[in-house]
This record gives sequence, structure tokens and C-alpha cells, in this order.
Amino acid sequence: GQSSPVKIDLDSIKPDHDGIKKDASWYFGIHGWTGNYNCTPITPELVKEIHKFENSNIIFVDWEKGASNVYYPTAALSAKLVGSVIADVINNLVKRGVAKKDKIYLIGFSLGGHVVGFIGKNLYSKYKWKPKKITSIDPAGPLYDDKPPEDRIDSTDAEYVEVFHASGDKLGFWKPIGHVDIYINKGTTRQPGCGMFEDISGSCSHAFGKTVYGNYTHLRMQAYKCISFENFTKGHCGADVKVWCEVGFKYPQCKQGVYHLNTGSYFE
Repeated sequence: GQSSPVKIDLDSIKPDHDGIKKDASWYFGIHGWTGNYNCTPITPELVKEIHKFENSNIIFVDWEKGASNVYYPTAALSAKLVGSVIADVINNLVKRGVAKKDKIYLIGFSLGGHVVGFIGKNLYSKYKWKPKKITSIDPAGPLYDDKPPEDRIDSTDAEYVEVFHASGDKLGFWKPIGHVDIYINKGTTRQPGCGMFEDISGSCSHAFGKTVYGNYTHLRMQAYKCISFENFTKGHCGADVKVWCEVGFKYPQCKQGVYHLNTGSYFE
């Protein structure tokens, strides 16, 4: 695998393109508001783990032009358009035999956590197929909290949708919206390592979701299943529950529901 990213035009590559692995899984990382490809949720640690585990092509999608608008509502509008464009690109890869439908994985953070949903919606509405798996890391809450499923990430956007919640009281989405919803340390601010002042907006806790996912596979942390979301909000959900979920790109799908992940001493 490449040790550092190389700029590539996905519309022009062919199955025998130099550096593209054949019969491989494809991982697409989508950054959030005001970010660029360097802010991808597929961290360097995760890149190493994915390459160790399986034959794969890892793509950092750069939608900086759409995401960089300092007026958040405009960037949020761009998310839908970007999702539509990337869906066309991915379907094109499949049509030309470069990628396979059952090996498409989307990972998005923040506003990118909704872009991955729009990619899934467009793949289905235009081409009648869904990505294998979507991981949405602390999908943005502002402007999305009260939106219907067609205007945000939703469990219908892929065969399997997992959502991590880290700042549901500030920048992240609070309610469960995936097949599996994992609430990191109750899913609210302040997350480990976040001081009171640096987390006033919730940005530190928001980014912590990305840190946890990037280290998940390496640490093999377990999230415990809650009886219901209501039970979780009352604090009745811990290691006494006998169903748990090891979440990461290489683990099988977890049983549908709400989970609580206590990062404990892993992240101080």
C-alpha cells in the first residue's frame, strides 16, 4: 500500500491502473465542515490496520471547496450535492469493473457523517444498490436534529449503518439513527482529554469520536448493549448487560440496537 496519499481522478482510472488493487475492498473517508482530506476519519492508524487485515484501496475524498464555507448552512447544503456526485463516481467504478458493489465501505465524520448517507441514498435511488457498510462518526447535529430520514444519515442508506455519538449535546446528533448506535462515554461532552474551556463549543469531544474509531480495531474495546434508548438516557446500561459489540471495520455486524462504550483508561 501507499505510505502517503496520492492525488487521483477516480473517473479516469481503469482496472489495471498502477497502484489500484484488484478484487479489493474500497474504503472512502469523508471529512467534515471546514476540513480537507487531511482531516479524514480514516486515521493513519486505521490505514495501517485496514492494509494489514485485507486487500484494500483507501480513498480520502476531498470536498474542501464545499465544506470550507464558513457559513455552516451553505456547507450543509453542499453535503447533499457532494453525496450525489460521489455516488456517481462510485457507481462508475463498479460499472467499469474497477470496484465491486459488495466491497464498498463509507466512513464519514461530522458533516461528512451525513454525506455518506447522501451517497448511499443516491446509489439506491439512481442505481438500485446500496453500499455494504456505512460508519458515521458523530454526525453533525445542528440543522440536522429535526430533519426527516431523507435529509440526513439513516439506517436505510446501506446494508449496515453504524453511528458513533460523542457530542450529542453540542455538535453531534443525539438520537439513534443507525442499525447500531454507539454512545461513547454517554455520547456527550466532555470527553476524555477535553478541558472545560476548549470544549465550550463541543469541538474537542466531537473530534474525540474520530480518535476512538481510529484506534478501535487496535484496542478491541467493547460496547455494551442497552435494552432501549430510553433506558440508556436514564443511565441503566453497563457491563452487566450480557450482549456486547466489538466495533471496527473487521468485526462482524453487531446485533441491532443502542450500545454504550466506556473508553475507561484507554483515553485519559
